[in-house]
Amino acid sequence: MFIRDKQSLAIAKENFKGVKMFLAPDMAFGIGHVPRMLPPYFDIVWLRRKDNESPNYELPPLPISGISIHVLDWRGEWPSNKGITDLDNAFNIAQTGFNFLQRGRIVITDRLHGHILSVLMDIPHVLIDNPPFYKLSSFDQTWTEGLENTVLVTNGTNALQEALLLLAKYNDTLPEIGPSDMYVNDIEISSFT
Repeated sequence: MFIRDKQSLAIAKENFKGVKMFLAPDMAFGIGHVPRMLPPYFDIVWLRRKDNESPNYELPPLPISGISIHVLDWRGEWPSNKGITDLDNAFNIAQTGFNFLQRGRIVITDRLHGHILSVLMDIPHVLIDNPPFYKLSSFDQTWTEGLENTVLVTNGTNALQEALLLLAKYNDTLPEIGPSDMYVNDIEISSFT
């Protein structure tokens, strides 16, 4: 059995005696580094989940003067193409995730794969942990805690504060926002809560 974080490994060892277990990073890391293919359209893309694993945090007051923020969950609201096989579907979902996240100069996410794909693209980002699962903090503590361009928080207000700090810190090295005519809508702020 392959387990992707230390917390889950401890739970598995307690509940599956006699099963051989290995601590291994998420399979998505097998993709390797992925360069940005599109210029960002927003200063911050906020990937906010809406399912039963949502941390249900409050969004801080938006908009922020001079900062474009797009809040959306990619599952269901940013659909992937369907493939012929499960492997096709996996590649399509990953590509959709890359396309979604690179629209931001900075990313805020409460989805584990939002974190993983941001790491693969080297996009500075903020993770919001998801109690009672603690999937993000457990994965971060196991594999990515030492990354300088990643910050772990527990609520929306702190997430926005940290994202603004990352935006200022990496402003000179982040790509500029691209031309708005590349996108269907010229949305400065959109919030789906």
